[in-house]
Amino acid sequence: FQIAIEGLPFEVLSEQNLKSIDLNFRSESTWGDKLLSAVEDLGDGNWLHTIYKESDQKVLALAKTSWTGN
Repeated sequence: FQIAIEGLPFEVLSEQNLKSIDLNFRSESTWGDKLLSAVEDLGDGNWLHTIYKESDQKVLALAKTSWTGN
């Protein structure tokens, strides 16, 4: 889960609480694969997270998180 939230703005992580997460694993990786994470703001405290392999851009996991204020 750590890699999924790394791309969130500092303000979200420091000022909001995780309300929910939906996680969907699509594929596996192996030791040594370089993984990347992308985050998209969906609005209203919702974020879409994509984790993929650098070598072939294959999506390994998708997550949607919802955050609420402190």
